[in-house]
Amino acid sequence: MAAFRSAAAPGPDTIWPESAAEPSWFHAVELPDGRASGGRFAGRRPPNYTLYGVFDLLNAIDLHGLTVIDVGAMDGLLSFGLKLRGAAEVLATDLVARPNFLRLRDELGLQVDYHVPCRAQDLDRHFDGLRLDVLVMAGVLYHLMDPLATLLACRRLLPRDGLLLIETQFLAGAQAPVARFNPAETGGQASPHPNVYWRMSLPALNAMLQICSFEVLASVQLKSRVAVLARAARPDEIAAATPKIGTILAGRRADPSYHEAIQDALAQASVDTDRQPPSRARYAAARGPRRRWMAQAAPDWPLQPRHPAAPGRLWAERAWAACSELRWPV
Repeated sequence: MAAFRSAAAPGPDTIWPESAAEPSWFHAVELPDGRASGGRFAGRRPPNYTLYGVFDLLNAIDLHGLTVIDVGAMDGLLSFGLKLRGAAEVLATDLVARPNFLRLRDELGLQVDYHVPCRAQDLDRHFDGLRLDVLVMAGVLYHLMDPLATLLACRRLLPRDGLLLIETQFLAGAQAPVARFNPAETGGQASPHPNVYWRMSLPALNAMLQICSFEVLASVQLKSRVAVLARAARPDEIAAATPKIGTILAGRRADPSYHEAIQDALAQASVDTDRQPPSRARYAAARGPRRRWMAQAAPDWPLQPRHPAAPGRLWAERAWAACSELRWPV
């Protein structure tokens, strides 16, 4: 196994410098001293609501004895929750070391290996030789210039039956397999953030997962966010959504001199899934797409601050969803 880079945790006698004592929090977290960090959502939006679908899907997976990686961990809400949910080994990655992650790891006393810097598109090279069961990538895919190559990197890390959980911005209500390049978009439907590159529809994301040799199991939509759970599978096990996807999965191409990296990846997926023992990861809940509402009570997840249900707001959320679907003629 490769020697992986991990940022060391501060010791129990660490004195946090004033400049790092209260850095801004990305996640709202119930801290060990009973306080809750504020997180990035102010006002009436529920804390960590973009992760509600991730929590729902992870709660349907028995994590005990599994090796799990949290890509783009930020403050570590998912990383430490995965450990508290029973995962045998948890690895977390990020582009830079986050002071709040290190602080939480110190205060919680949890063994979570921290790998920084590590880019999502380099996962298979960074963790070459590591056997994973579950790979979680929340809030990352839409920031990447080449999401398809990153999904292929994820597939190369997962043995047969390993699970990939993607959470991303998406084109809510769009029924066609489309992707929009956000930097070129203007108007109210575009994201205002310059580091958002691709926003795709759920059919497009599902198709990308299929041609990367994943079987899509379930998805949870919440406003303009979606969490998708997929199983690493042999290409010949996947029921292709379209004939063209079937052609790709079968390894056929019209011009044999035209060689694509995805063909190598699919061929390797067939070899690896036969050679390696399959993962023991299992998803035990309803399959297919479903929707969640912010006004529902916060899902049960370690360190997640409580947020009560708001029945009076459900009507407004459902009305917003209906209007957004009417806006998308594609």
